Amino acid sequence: MESKSDSWLEKVKDFVSKNISQFVAIMFLIFSIGMAYGVYITMRTPNHEMLYLAAPPLMGILAYYNRDIALILFVVFVAFFIIL
Repeated sequence: MESKSDSWLEKVKDFVSKNISQFVAIMFLIFSIGMAYGVYITMRTPNHEMLYLAAPPLMGILAYYNRDIALILFVVFVAFFIIL
């Protein structure tokens, strides 16, 4: 037996699954801007600057084109904020 909430939950699932890659890509873009600012301010480890600058945009590009990676990165991102 189907309830009225089943159709609503199906719509939510479809919306999230279609937009998760864009959401994760935008989050990593914002993260990369913050990382660039952090590298500019701290300059503690000048040998690793390019890694700090390149990793977030590359993860965002991967998330944009692959929904599975986007979902994994999203879960890790949310877990990171829950732990902190």
